[in-house]
Amino acid sequence: MSVRTIALVLIACVALPSRPTAGDLLVSSRFNSHVLRYDVATGRFVGVFASGFGMANPNGIAYGPDGNLYVGNGDEARVLKFDGQTGDFLGSFVTPATGGGLANCRAIVFGPDGNLYVDSGSTNQVLVYDGRTGAFLRVAAQGRGLNGPVGLTFGPDGNLYVGAALSNAVYAFTPGGVFLRTYSCAGFSNTTGVLFDPAGRLLAAQSVTNAVVAYVPPTATCQSVAASGGGLSIPIGMILAADGTLLVGSFATDSVLKYDLATAQLVGTFIPSGSGGLDGTHNFAFVPDPSCGQIPPGAVGWWPADGQAGDLVGTHDATLQNGAGFAPARAQEGFVLDGVDDYVEVGEAPALDPAGSFSLELWMRSASPPAPDAVLVEKNACGDTCVPCATNSLYALSLLRGHAALRMRDDAPGCRAPQRLEGRASVGDGAWHHLVAARDVEAGTLSLYVDGALDARAPLSTDADGPLTDDAGDADPLTFGAGIADGVPGIELPFAGQLDEVTSYARALSACDVTALFQAGSGIKCKGDRDGDGVADFLDNCPTDANPAQANLDGDLKGDACDCAPVDAGAFATPGEMGRLDVGLGADKGRVEWCARGTRYGALTTYDVARGDLDLPGGGSCLATASLPLTSDPTVPAPGKGFWYMVRGRNACGVGTFGFRRDGVERVATCP
Repeated sequence: MSVRTIALVLIACVALPSRPTAGDLLVSSRFNSHVLRYDVATGRFVGVFASGFGMANPNGIAYGPDGNLYVGNGDEARVLKFDGQTGDFLGSFVTPATGGGLANCRAIVFGPDGNLYVDSGSTNQVLVYDGRTGAFLRVAAQGRGLNGPVGLTFGPDGNLYVGAALSNAVYAFTPGGVFLRTYSCAGFSNTTGVLFDPAGRLLAAQSVTNAVVAYVPPTATCQSVAASGGGLSIPIGMILAADGTLLVGSFATDSVLKYDLATAQLVGTFIPSGSGGLDGTHNFAFVPDPSCGQIPPGAVGWWPADGQAGDLVGTHDATLQNGAGFAPARAQEGFVLDGVDDYVEVGEAPALDPAGSFSLELWMRSASPPAPDAVLVEKNACGDTCVPCATNSLYALSLLRGHAALRMRDDAPGCRAPQRLEGRASVGDGAWHHLVAARDVEAGTLSLYVDGALDARAPLSTDADGPLTDDAGDADPLTFGAGIADGVPGIELPFAGQLDEVTSYARALSACDVTALFQAGSGIKCKGDRDGDGVADFLDNCPTDANPAQANLDGDLKGDACDCAPVDAGAFATPGEMGRLDVGLGADKGRVEWCARGTRYGALTTYDVARGDLDLPGGGSCLATASLPLTSDPTVPAPGKGFWYMVRGRNACGVGTFGFRRDGVERVATCP
């Protein structure tokens, strides 16, 4: 929901461990306050993945949508954030000062809405925190005898399931917090961890009777024992292994046991007692493949630098120059540059000489202190031979005085200085930052984004709005980490640090594109083949559902294997909650726009826009039904008053939601 008032023109709503391998198992070790890492195939201890920085008696651990690991301190109101691939500490995500009344963080899980759900043990609630900011949102579950929540999971039906130890039952709630039912099994006691198996059964660990029982939703029938024996003592956390077996933590014996789900029989000990210092086995997570999202459309060059300099989407392979190399970076590996003479060179290619709108995107980490001026990416038409004031188009994304900076000049003749745009955010601090530079010819703007947010924007000047072509007939390279001096042999403004996931797009990325790229962190661009169908994920129209022939009857963005409307080209997914609603971003202060993520739902998704008065917090009225993720509201609230706005999507696959209030009740509006 967004609010608009007379005075407000814009509201946004909405020692280092060793590097792990994708798929390795992480275990929270409660009594020595570590997250430990084990080989996913053998259970062999590999090393401490994360510790320190306030980690104390960790219980729940979970990977977020951004690819990072979140760790809940079991005896206080604190959730910590660690880099999901390196274990580097990234900060406190939830603290006692956050609000919401969190007391004893017993379990955590990220929901389908991307938000963090936390068991508040002492208050007998499940609380929800914004998955991007950590801000408290609402209570998701409470009451009906819920006592001692220890386990959390979402079911295939989208509902929330809570293992409650002291009331010896599993509680089911809708995403909006409406109680559905409880599950309990006679003869078993102290329900802790909960999990759904591939057959759709609800598994619940019983920490006093040392077993895992299985239920069949929605009848709540206690079907059978799913795991027991083998010395299992106080089971809490569970996770499904890739081979379909069930891994169960034995808290009292500091070990992890493996069971066959078909027979409920012990397969063996996966992690021996005390291996790697394991002390109080609590919860699990698998290190994800850092390549787990699809590259946005329009990419013409993508250099992920994972041990090689090839272009994954085109034929514009790069070469390392003067000792440039690779090192662990933001997503697997990245380019490492010494700031003296290292750089990376991509040969001349017309696709890299944009005539219209385009964008550059990358992750960067500078040496500290950084150089006062250093090139990150540059294409200079004077990079080989140069006719002064004639063949001088240029575009360059740089580090300038610790800020991101963009220089651009088109190929029109004349002695003209490039247009310059310098950001405000500090990015020369030795930390990883996500940068995007975009020229939008249609909108007439140059934009710089840092870490998912707009950092600087300026009108596109007449010196930078034309084609950026190489009209001298020579071979001018695209370079990373240094520039090519105007018509002079050698490089200039070398960069010291690391660059990763450098990507060039033949369009201006939108603010919503940029936000999604940043929030996904290292997991936005697929490099693997998760469904094993022989089609790389970033090219696959169904990256998680086998579709080797890429069958796509209606010709939309999703193949038949994952399209809920396979004969309707306008829809392929039910719309989720809309993201980031803004009011008055441009010259039109009545402009209302939102992140619709249309590429996730379908081109014919329409949007119901409701508006209401802050003094009348009811359902409001229907402002518009829009076919694009924007509309206009020329009405201005009375002085001292304000409006709120809500948006819901609908298409042939279904109707989305206006979202939920903090108390868990779904928002409603009389629209349409």
